[in-house]
Amino acid sequence: MRDRYLRQRAYRERQKRDYRMGDRNYAPEYDYREGSMPRRNRYEYENDYMDYEQPRERRRMYDYAMRDYADKDYEEEYEQDLKTWIKKLKKFDRFGLTKEQIITNAKQMGVDFKEYDEDEFYAIYLMHVSDYPTVSNDSRMYLGMAKSWLEDADLEIDPSEKVCIYLYEIVMGGE
Repeated sequence: MRDRYLRQRAYRERQKRDYRMGDRNYAPEYDYREGSMPRRNRYEYENDYMDYEQPRERRRMYDYAMRDYADKDYEEEYEQDLKTWIKKLKKFDRFGLTKEQIITNAKQMGVDFKEYDEDEFYAIYLMHVSDYPTVSNDSRMYLGMAKSWLEDADLEIDPSEKVCIYLYEIVMGGE
């Protein structure tokens, strides 16, 4: 589900960190004086005479870079960030329903929680209550909006991944 986005996010963070540490092997860098061609990394400069070993080095770098970074730490970080977002949104909930009441009402409306979990649904419900306070005075309207937002048929990504991307790229500003 959201693993693909978390892997991409971790890979980008790794690239930034390696670049800041001075490791040019992982961070793309271009030398515009040479016609926008990629600058050669230190390994290539220092070992021009050993070109036969270069493919092995590149394979190692590729395997290292594509390692599954969406491990337990990133899942826990996502869950914590989602709970923090829910806590911030909760103050805008003018209906005063508990999370359990929201989930019960959602299940009555046909939400099955197969492609996203209850916390993600609850966060999107609160997001709609917060973002559109004048749409309705009925909480079921916001439940329907959350269901529609999550189960958007024209998306190529999973609903859980949509929540994850929205949280990190929109709410948290790409942090």
